[in-house]
Amino acid sequence: HGEGETRVFRHAEAETPFARTAFETGAAPSVVEGTDYQGIEVVAAVHGIGGSDWSLVTKNARTNILQPLYDLIAWISVVGFFGLIVIATMLALLWHKGQENYRLRIANRSARQDRLLRLFYDLPFIGMSITDATSRRIERVNQRMAEILGRPAETLVGRHWGALVQDASGNMPPEDALA
Repeated sequence: HGEGETRVFRHAEAETPFARTAFETGAAPSVVEGTDYQGIEVVAAVHGIGGSDWSLVTKNARTNILQPLYDLIAWISVVGFFGLIVIATMLALLWHKGQENYRLRIANRSARQDRLLRLFYDLPFIGMSITDATSRRIERVNQRMAEILGRPAETLVGRHWGALVQDASGNMPPEDALA
């Protein structure tokens, strides 16, 4: 084509994918969708040219128009996915911290109870021992209990209670009978 030549593209009315009313003289500007002569889904803007029966038609492939939207959706999905991973990680760390705080509170409470028991246990007013309920063997004994039984505290640990008390007639049981 040379300079000043006009390029005119004409299609038969039957081939146009757009409604005929969009091209009528005096019709309001409109946007129409359809398939062009190449079989591509397009979106066209139709604007009648005043004082003539001509219309200005601009078209673009639907995929070209929607591609930025598809890109935006992809980016939002990726960012959202990583956002969810960050939130899940934060929640996991928060849960872990809560569990750690709970364990520390339990350990603190147990240490306080042990200190209180030790203070009470070591009081010189009363004799006490800690004995296993199933084997009836002494696990710990305070100094006052050792004095009451007349033996050193170290020799009482691990012994069976039956070996330390007399029966009704005042006899001590033999050591090997309680093993």
